[in-house]
Amino acid sequence: MKHAYFDYAAATPLDPDVLTVMQPYFSDEFYNPSALYQPARAVRKKIDEVRASIARHSGVNSSGVYFTAGTTEANNLLLKGLASQFDTPKFIISAVEHESVSRPAELLAETNEIELAVAPVNYQGEIEFEQIKQLIDDNTVLISIILVNNETGVIQQLGQLKQLCEQIEQQRKANGNHLPLLIHSDAAQAPGIMPLKLNKLGLDVVSISAAKIYGPKQSAALLAARPLELSPLIAGGTQERGVRAGTENVASIVGLEAALNKTAAVRSEQVESLKALQSAFESALVQHFPDTIIHSQAAPRAPHISNVVIPDVNDGERLVMELDQRGFLAATGSACTAGDGKPSSIITAMTGDDIQAAASLRVSFGRHTSEADTKGLVAALRDIVDEGLV
Repeated sequence: MKHAYFDYAAATPLDPDVLTVMQPYFSDEFYNPSALYQPARAVRKKIDEVRASIARHSGVNSSGVYFTAGTTEANNLLLKGLASQFDTPKFIISAVEHESVSRPAELLAETNEIELAVAPVNYQGEIEFEQIKQLIDDNTVLISIILVNNETGVIQQLGQLKQLCEQIEQQRKANGNHLPLLIHSDAAQAPGIMPLKLNKLGLDVVSISAAKIYGPKQSAALLAARPLELSPLIAGGTQERGVRAGTENVASIVGLEAALNKTAAVRSEQVESLKALQSAFESALVQHFPDTIIHSQAAPRAPHISNVVIPDVNDGERLVMELDQRGFLAATGSACTAGDGKPSSIITAMTGDDIQAAASLRVSFGRHTSEADTKGLVAALRDIVDEGLV
């Protein structure tokens, strides 16, 4: 059976151009970058060139680029590495974070390594500035807010928060308090739809992933616009300036840069195409199911994600399985928590409704999605609901 793929927010296929760039580092240029002979030094030089290129993409210094095996590791590196630098600092996260931020933060709080506060969101899934402002105290070191939500596509507007944090840091210094106040975002879903210049977005640190932009899986980076003191998660070597030990995955590092370059080159055209697909899908869905709920419809939203609840659907997981049987691949929420039997914590945080969260369907579009695919998906949803299978 030929499948129509609607889960690009979980994983994207590897772009052939990216694979071509990576290929030599699987075979001919296989050398360990830490070795001293010339071929290894050439590989080391390539890593340095990639680091500088990614730094230019994001508007940071090369010293602020740390390569990791996935955004989950990058998020953990920041939270755990930063927590160990201070005496029980306070971290603030939003209620709609990816589990790779929320879970390590919870674990750090459970072991009393940090004080944790969770900032609520409104019904549209947007952070509420005044709520975060009230949570900041003299011991707050980190605020982590996902830039483009992986389940709803909500794009958070953080410029006002950055202005506040800069004012607080100035006041702290005047009072002899030299604690930083950093704003971090899990930005895995962002590069495909927007340039990732940290200063323009009001961010100090971001985590990015190649796997969401047609690059290799397990290839990511932590990007810092300000100097960071981080304790390593993985010890045993001096790689990544002592922050991330282990022989570098050169092919994946090269693949990350290639994916970012290709994404930047096609971004404008792709965004327009994705907007058209999202609009066509949601319009057709509402036309057939007038009472369909489209989560975060009134918020600034990424064009590649639609999160919906269809009337008379009670079980999102069952709906996904029925779609699979008909050749359509979609999701109920984050792939990282799929199958745990729990409703989406993100939809619950927005709506306060576990039933609605359990019934939600996430449809995400990509470079290879066609209008015919979206029409077929709506027809399949109509048949499944009309047959009373969910």
